[in-house]
Amino acid sequence: MYYNRILIYISIFIFFHMGFARSPHRLPDPDSPILIVHDKETDCLHERYSFHFQKKIFDLYDKEFFFENLFPESINDIYGKPVFQDHLSNDLEITLNEILKGKKNFTYCTVLQKKNFNFRKKCGLLILKHKRYPLVIKFFLESAQSLIEPGWKGFEPNFIFFLSGGIGRQLAGFTRVKNRHYIENILRNSDEWGSRVILPRKWFWIPKKNYSIKITGKKISQKDFLETEIPGIYAVIADFCPHQDDPRYSEIRDSEVMKLCNFLNMYVDPHENNFIVTHSDKEGLVITIIDTEHFPSMVGLENQITFNNHAEWFGFLAFKCLKDAYFRTKKMRKEIQRIHKEDLFSMSIT
Repeated sequence: MYYNRILIYISIFIFFHMGFARSPHRLPDPDSPILIVHDKETDCLHERYSFHFQKKIFDLYDKEFFFENLFPESINDIYGKPVFQDHLSNDLEITLNEILKGKKNFTYCTVLQKKNFNFRKKCGLLILKHKRYPLVIKFFLESAQSLIEPGWKGFEPNFIFFLSGGIGRQLAGFTRVKNRHYIENILRNSDEWGSRVILPRKWFWIPKKNYSIKITGKKISQKDFLETEIPGIYAVIADFCPHQDDPRYSEIRDSEVMKLCNFLNMYVDPHENNFIVTHSDKEGLVITIIDTEHFPSMVGLENQITFNNHAEWFGFLAFKCLKDAYFRTKKMRKEIQRIHKEDLFSMSIT
């Protein structure tokens, strides 16, 4: 796709900006925000300085919500057949063990997407589909060091780093279930969209043997000290959608998707791969939202915004990314740290 090629070019520039713009012998700015990441299992500390870091890094993991939304003891899948938690967990434990051994083919799962995963360093986001159950499993794996090295996972994480204020996939993954609940509540009160949008169910999962990553922030959003602790490994499990786009809606697909995203306050990413547009004899056009990652957190939106089409949406993101990465003076970077706005996520999902 044309937009994806542009994204790659921008990401290449950003990669070199992150890796080579600053001399390793140059001392950090004394006012620069800093993240100190502690692997509690190995007791290793890693740190990174950046004026891009924002307070929301410490707000996205809600431990109580996370454990309240773990995969239950059993569910009925989309075909009405039972899926038991102990059976599924056994399969996922085996799959995780295969991932940690560096394997790229798995006993119980097939790979759907691997572009944001580093098999050598075993970090990033790996999207799989279970072979027996109609379920999608999104594995999130990070170490203390890889958490602050977005370049290890590919070009796209670099792009996201500048837009989001230092949030990576590991942290953004915690928004997927909560944001789905928020979207569901909005749709419940909508006459136009309530019966025409499908939201696959989502749950969290953690392995029996896990480790914690402690994140400490200093001088971020005028806070002397911030702290959170997140699981190093977890997964988001979702219903698999077996349908394909209905060709009869090809001409209006993008405009309908954008209309829905605007209605949802741009809380979902309008990217075409995040939706499946099908037909219902009763409702006509029906949209399934595949990805419910919180879009404002991922791209650093602080104000409500709407777009007329995908070209306008992509142009906005490209310009914002280049501006955030290259065209902030030192004075602007420090001013952004002084002016902290409550992000859209915390305002709307509480």
